[in-house]
Amino acid sequence: MNSLPINDDEARLGKPSRPLFRTIKRVASYMVFRSITLLLAVAAGLYLTIMVANFGGYIDKIFEGRINETILGMLRGGWLRDVPLDQREVQIEAMRWELEESYGLHEPFLLRTWNWLIHGLTLDFGNTRHNYSTTYISSTSRTNDIQSILKLALPYTLILIGGANLLVFLISLAVSMRISRNYGGFWDRLIVALSPLSSVPAWVHGIWLIILFSAQLRILPFPKHVEILMAENWVEYLPFLARYMVLPFLAIFISAIFQTIYYWRSYFLIYSGEDYVEMARAKGLPNSRLERTHILRPSLPYILTNFSLTMIGLWQGAIALEVLFYWQGIGQLFLRAVRFFDTPMVVAIVVCFAYLLVITVFILDVLSAILDPRIQIGSVSQTRTSFTRSQGIISRLRRKKTDAPVSLGAHSTREKKTLDEPGETSYSSTSRPKRESLWQRISPVFLMILRNPAALISSLLILFLIAVSIGTAILVPYDQAVAMWRREERAFIENPRLAPPVWTNIFRRDKLPETLVMDSQDDVSTKVSSPLTEDMNQIDINFSFDYDYGAYPKDMVIFMSSQYSEKQPLIDLTWIKPDGEELNLGRFSIQSTTSFYVLQDARVKSRFGDQPLSDRLFRDMDDPDGKPLKGNYTLRLLAFTFEEDSDFDARMVVYGQVHGWAGTDNMRRDLTLALLWGTPVALAFGLIGAVATTLLSMLIAAFGAWFGGWVDEVIQRISDVNLILPVLPMAIMVFIMYSKSIWAILGVVVLLNIFGNGIKVFRSAFLQIREQPYIEAAQAYGAGNWRIIMNYLVPRMIPILVPQFVIMVPGYVFFEVTLAFLGVSDPYIPTWGKMIYEALTVSWFGGNYYWIVQPVALLLITALAFAMLGFTLDRILNPRLREH
Repeated sequence: MNSLPINDDEARLGKPSRPLFRTIKRVASYMVFRSITLLLAVAAGLYLTIMVANFGGYIDKIFEGRINETILGMLRGGWLRDVPLDQREVQIEAMRWELEESYGLHEPFLLRTWNWLIHGLTLDFGNTRHNYSTTYISSTSRTNDIQSILKLALPYTLILIGGANLLVFLISLAVSMRISRNYGGFWDRLIVALSPLSSVPAWVHGIWLIILFSAQLRILPFPKHVEILMAENWVEYLPFLARYMVLPFLAIFISAIFQTIYYWRSYFLIYSGEDYVEMARAKGLPNSRLERTHILRPSLPYILTNFSLTMIGLWQGAIALEVLFYWQGIGQLFLRAVRFFDTPMVVAIVVCFAYLLVITVFILDVLSAILDPRIQIGSVSQTRTSFTRSQGIISRLRRKKTDAPVSLGAHSTREKKTLDEPGETSYSSTSRPKRESLWQRISPVFLMILRNPAALISSLLILFLIAVSIGTAILVPYDQAVAMWRREERAFIENPRLAPPVWTNIFRRDKLPETLVMDSQDDVSTKVSSPLTEDMNQIDINFSFDYDYGAYPKDMVIFMSSQYSEKQPLIDLTWIKPDGEELNLGRFSIQSTTSFYVLQDARVKSRFGDQPLSDRLFRDMDDPDGKPLKGNYTLRLLAFTFEEDSDFDARMVVYGQVHGWAGTDNMRRDLTLALLWGTPVALAFGLIGAVATTLLSMLIAAFGAWFGGWVDEVIQRISDVNLILPVLPMAIMVFIMYSKSIWAILGVVVLLNIFGNGIKVFRSAFLQIREQPYIEAAQAYGAGNWRIIMNYLVPRMIPILVPQFVIMVPGYVFFEVTLAFLGVSDPYIPTWGKMIYEALTVSWFGGNYYWIVQPVALLLITALAFAMLGFTLDRILNPRLREH
């Protein structure tokens, strides 16, 4: 392209050239335009947040309930005790009016929301009605001022999230460019193998980091509440704080680094196969300059877009991470504010990140305008061929393929061939080959998967998870699973409490005992009845069992039942050890149902003094290590009944230290049910969310990038407003305030993600793809807009779409787990996330690692399966990667 002439006087006087002046003018105009649109987006997004947070006005009922509770508490505390009865009602109404005024209930709803919007945009948040001082304010400065609380909490989140991801960006950019040179090499395959680790949320990585470095190695401290001090004390406070920041910082780094490298390396590989890169390489251009000017430079808009949008969304992940590590940032502050229905605090937190979002997007847009001259103001910037008002979208979509093509001269046949699919030959409109069926198109993909061991294993894993999901839903229907899981603890009385699964014995030299249950009603051979007199009977029940373990049982309980009218049966218990020693455990009368906890009964303890009962009943007295005596034990129950129709039965449970295939929780429930039913919930959430979000985002982005003009502007403005709405916090608010259904939450998440980061990522790629020569040729041949979008734009995105699916499916699975971890899940059915949440709530790394490790392992297997399959599809569907 010829440059514009430069006036000699302008050059001599040092005036800027016309192209430079136009560039500055273009960027300045763009900055003003984007500033206005982004501020409008902030206002729109913030107002929607206020509407959701205020629960459509129903939150007023909640405030009225709190006012009534406050007045009632004051009356119970003695308020108005000395006031005459005829005057109390007047003072109560006066107090109610003051409290309603403080809550703003006397203003119209729309006026209240408008005032909140104005206060939010001007950063005038006022005071919170709830007490955050014990956590967010130091003991030297107690206040309920929202700005003061945010000033203390915000730096903690920014330092942790911002610092970790800035390091990820710098390392990822260098490493991804380097491994893209050697596609298929050791480091490339290592990154691909490790990429599933980055599909795991940071808080999940934080769990095993705490187990490893805090519980086992004891190198770093356990998470705990760390009091936030005032800013002037930070210099002295940072060394102490840094010790508690290492683990969450490392968790964020691991959760992002491999995914980012893998994603950017795929994009660099696509650019490295362009014709101009091959030409520069043929001319002998050094690799460093080739990568810097021919690969990195054109991909910078995409890289910056991807990183900026990642930074925008990462603060949402701070909620779960801060909850896990007790990190006193705005994530944990937001969760408390939503649970308290503290609308001013919710608005304050959202507006803070809305402004951070605006700054991030603004810088991104300015850099994109500088790096990519195609981005300008108006429809010309958004599309190559502008169209008039008379040529609307509908008419362009309805344009038929039979429109008269424009002749391209001698090059028409050659250029038309480039439009056809690989393997097709040039053909005229009158002689077209038969179109391939769907199976003919996808069968090569299946063959490639069958020939690749990693892809085959991952496919089998996915099919196995799907089969487990279907089988679980059929064999244990939802209603039955809910009924089983929500039973009282008494229903699981035969299960030991907090017992690891049986398979843990595989890794132990001394096997842990399993639970043993014996019932006289099930085994009639254990029960012998002998009449003594006309009304008196003797019932002899003997429970014998072999004990061959190197550890003691957790407990031993005898559940006895008897039938009598007036005279209670008399029971005599005798314990017989393998060496023949007999120990009398007591003689007593029983009621119709009696539970006798042998190792905890005070009467039995008094017989044997201070010696633990487990030692006295099971210990080998000749073993210096105090191990149990192995052999056959017998519990003899001798019952005497004193009525003709009286009867007696017993059931003995020797609680082991391991139980079942998944272990038990603190409620004695078998965790197998939670692992099984967590599978269909996780897969359904992941597959539906990933497919719907990715495909719709890509199609909308392609639609906007191709038509441009006001169409693209509307899509981008909706995307800007949508980015103001944080997905995870919005899902939490909808769950707490509107619906407890996990599928309603999925709908909200998909709706918010459609116009999320994917729109801008896909658009940045489509803007470059649409400038390719074969797109111009397609237009010249009269191809319709829908054909161009579906046959020429979208297929070029498949190599990028594959990593997107790799990230999205496990991402949605973990999103459901994250919601459950925060207490936002189906209140009835057990899931993997609820298992982790309850494990951390009950035991908090108290040694019951099986409770946490099993659902985390299933999550990692799910992520690994989709990642391995995605890598194979990446090689199959991206011809440039196959060429390497």
